[in-house]
Amino acid sequence: MQESIIDIQSKSTYLIDENITKKGTLAIFSIKDSKFYTLGEVYLLGLIISKFLASFASINSFCELKIRCLDSKEILHYPASFGKKALI
Repeated sequence: MQESIIDIQSKSTYLIDENITKKGTLAIFSIKDSKFYTLGEVYLLGLIISKFLASFASINSFCELKIRCLDSKEILHYPASFGKKALI
């Protein structure tokens, strides 16, 4: 599995939620999906990575994930997961 992850990028992003602007992180993983049996396995991996990254986000922020499949040219987008980690 680790040889299928080619590149990881991150950048700041903003989300407006009920007139409140929240700052978060967009993580973009480039994955060689030919290393998996089906695209469903890539999707499942994305769900796990999305929840893992959100566990490190603080209370008023979020983490969003996109996976670029290099072989099939699919882009999987996972919705923003808001953080629950205390600041201190």
